[in-house]
Amino acid sequence: MKVNLHTLTLALVVAAVGIAPVQAAAKGNPNPGILPPHATFKGKTMSEWTVAWWQWVEGTKDYVQMFDATGEFAHANNNGADGVFFLAKSWAGVPQERHVVIPSGTPLLVPVMGLGWFALAPGGILNDWGSFEEFLQAFPLSDMHDLEIVIDGKPVAALEDGNLHYLNYFGADGFVDGEFPLATSFDGTVWEIIGYEITLLLAPLPPGDHVIEMKGKSACCGGFESDVTYHLTVLPGRRK
Repeated sequence: MKVNLHTLTLALVVAAVGIAPVQAAAKGNPNPGILPPHATFKGKTMSEWTVAWWQWVEGTKDYVQMFDATGEFAHANNNGADGVFFLAKSWAGVPQERHVVIPSGTPLLVPVMGLGWFALAPGGILNDWGSFEEFLQAFPLSDMHDLEIVIDGKPVAALEDGNLHYLNYFGADGFVDGEFPLATSFDGTVWEIIGYEITLLLAPLPPGDHVIEMKGKSACCGGFESDVTYHLTVLPGRRK
């Protein structure tokens, strides 16, 4: 969804839980196989991984992965940044079923829900918002509701009820020095980004077939709903 010169994108998508545990301090983490909220992976925080995911979305021609009804575009512009494979949510407004094949040993980055505001760089964000708090007042976290993630029949815990363990802000510190994360569109346009997203980084799933059911809603911007089912096939053997 675009608003004037800004890309205002309401995000909701979901993910899979890996059976193999992530090697990180898991104290208080209700979902084995999901990286704990404040951990880092391959030198990046979850907020930085969230920015990388948005850069993937913005840099993919026509955002085809967000309207993908079959899974044929799951690999578009998605070669696994630093070995991580990005899953996509849905902007189609109708249920979608995607069939995707990935190699064994592939961690998955999945945004559950959130919102990203894009403004033309440089200085676009500062022209739009005086503070991150002002941005949150316009687009409150309470807009997100009815989140549901079911991995191979098992629900992912602690996504709602005021207990959003996996919430990540990006661009929040940019107001201090005027620097914001950047995303370059496929047409070469450079955008500054701020926003928030509930994102999960998942340990590799074991070889075989997996079903990931993802649903959620937002009251923002006239209402938004996403309903995606991933049928993931993880190939045996090692990543090359």
